[in-house]
Amino acid sequence: MRNHFVREGALLGGVWLLINWALDAAVLLPLSGMDAGTYMGEIGLCYLMIPIIALGIGYAAEQAVRDATIR
Repeated sequence: MRNHFVREGALLGGVWLLINWALDAAVLLPLSGMDAGTYMGEIGLCYLMIPIIALGIGYAAEQAVRDATIR
């Protein structure tokens, strides 16, 4: 059995990133009156932490499984 935690972490992080951007575009931008460029500069780019963290968790999980099977 082969574990693909890194790939799944990247996929999950990307999905959550797109969900956050879509919800903000539908709700936050109209309510705040902010244009898309200002939003991306002030808020949107911070969401890039989501896939980075998910990728890191996937990497750590894959390493833990690899270490457990070696021992």
